[in-house]
Amino acid sequence: MPFVVLGTLILWFGWFGFNAGSTLAMSGGNVSLAGMISVNTMIAASAGGIIVSILKSKLKNIAGTKNVEYNVGAMCNGILAGCVGITAPCGNVNN
Repeated sequence: MPFVVLGTLILWFGWFGFNAGSTLAMSGGNVSLAGMISVNTMIAASAGGIIVSILKSKLKNIAGTKNVEYNVGAMCNGILAGCVGITAPCGNVNN
């Protein structure tokens, strides 16, 4: 599991370079666009991880388990799903 978390963090960090670097110019008005893209990437990845964690814990409670258990692997999948989901529209989403 530590390698899963490490790999997720490495991919998450790389996504910033990919999404913000896709503006292809870091001068003039594109600097603010790159900043907006970085914020969109962070919000999407964070929201994906948090939502998956909440849903997994709620579904376990519905199934009858009284203990609240957080699944780190599912959270990592949610983070990567959020990154994948924001990659295409990252420059067009206003936050």
